[in-house]
Amino acid sequence: KSELDALNLAQLSAKIDLSKTEAGKQTFPITVDNIKLPEDLRLLEVVPSSIELNLAEIEEKEVTIKPQLVGKLPGNMKITSIEVIPEKLKVFSPVTAGKNRPISVITTPIYLESIYYDTNIFCKIIAPPGVQPVDKRWPDVEVVIKVGY
Repeated sequence: KSELDALNLAQLSAKIDLSKTEAGKQTFPITVDNIKLPEDLRLLEVVPSSIELNLAEIEEKEVTIKPQLVGKLPGNMKITSIEVIPEKLKVFSPVTAGKNRPISVITTPIYLESIYYDTNIFCKIIAPPGVQPVDKRWPDVEVVIKVGY
């Protein structure tokens, strides 16, 4: 009983070997072989008894970050230059039939009507479903907008 009381259920996990799997929908059973328990405990039942995963082959790509500009500058102002920092980003993307299809990674919207002078704006990234950053977290993006007449 003391082993059971000391067991933290939040730390209990099932390990599934995906090294020999292929792309597509697959079901994996959860058994005593997948779960590590203290020696004095024995697994009787697992709910759910299996997990269904849809696996996809992924590839690493370098993509250009495009600023999402909304609206127009006030008056007769014009954009003289736009710089995105970082300009490019490495991502993991599912391999699709159209392998050379470009991936569009954009910033959160930048509303131009409120820009009257050279501006630096920090944005987040919007990416298509299934596209993830190689570095585990999306970076903040700085967009430098220079304006003139």
